[in-house]
Amino acid sequence: MFTGANCEIPQQVLGSGESLPRDFQQQLLTLETFEDRQRVADHIAAALSPENLTCDGELSRSEVQRRYTLLKGAEGELFKLDPKVELYATF
Repeated sequence: MFTGANCEIPQQVLGSGESLPRDFQQQLLTLETFEDRQRVADHIAAALSPENLTCDGELSRSEVQRRYTLLKGAEGELFKLDPKVELYATF
């Protein structure tokens, strides 16, 4: 879990590094800069897309709900940290 500036983002949201897009793998995100916070928000939005959230329909309903709850919680924590971060509408 990453903790910084009164914000806790679960490590599952940030990933281990191996499954993240190449630009995320090349540098650590600190949440100290607006750019890093926006990149985390973009990653959360991508993870919340129906295809990614459900692994193209392969996950059980309970696992999808668990992932959704985790991601929406991280999104809320990120927004509390920086209300200027652009959060994308999710379903």
